[in-house]
Amino acid sequence: MYKILIWGTGKGYNACLSSLKYMETIGDISIVRLTSDDNYYSFVDGIKFIPKAKLRAVDFDYVIVAANNAYYDIYTVAVSLGIDKEKIISSKALFLENFSFKKYTQLIKIRFLSYQIIVGLELRIIICV
Repeated sequence: MYKILIWGTGKGYNACLSSLKYMETIGDISIVRLTSDDNYYSFVDGIKFIPKAKLRAVDFDYVIVAANNAYYDIYTVAVSLGIDKEKIISSKALFLENFSFKKYTQLIKIRFLSYQIIVGLELRIIICV
């Protein structure tokens, strides 16, 4: 079971909430916290809210960015807060046909590893030439 932090409380959040709750019900994920720029919440839809400044105190596996038009802005802030790039997922992934969180996270790991191998090979070619 993956521990999930949801980032965003607007229209994107409302659009993906039922999918996330379904995945939580069947045991694929556990929604551990919710964060956004809005710091006046305590709970949203039964999910405990945490300010961005306190994210380091939360244990989570992945961040679901639930914002329609602010993915890259949130991604940049999340990385600046020390969150690993490969742990940040757009909520748009949830709307893929036959989406499986487990399979998706496996693909992310393969893609990240492939990127590292390609960059490493390119560096070796440049150094050898």
